[in-house]
Amino acid sequence: MASPIDTINIKAGDLDMKALQTGSYRYILYNQQTKQSPAQRITLVKINVEAKQYHNKPAIFVSQQWDRDTIMHAASSIFNAKDFSTILHESWWKRLG
Repeated sequence: MASPIDTINIKAGDLDMKALQTGSYRYILYNQQTKQSPAQRITLVKINVEAKQYHNKPAIFVSQQWDRDTIMHAASSIFNAKDFSTILHESWWKRLG
């Protein structure tokens, strides 16, 4: 039976920022019409997470790049290391520029 509530509310106090794992990660994403059909729209996702300083304050830097035949999407985000609030976010989409 499904839950009548489908929204999860997470507050800064719910996060355990000490458990955040930094490093480089790679994922392959794809679609399939059925379990037997071939993979479609195969995308390589590269994500890098680093703990650094931003304006002399602890911050988390996250960069990501989504590749298919060319770079489809790239984004860079800087978050406050204490509560993970967004300090800066820039993104680029192949279709949107």
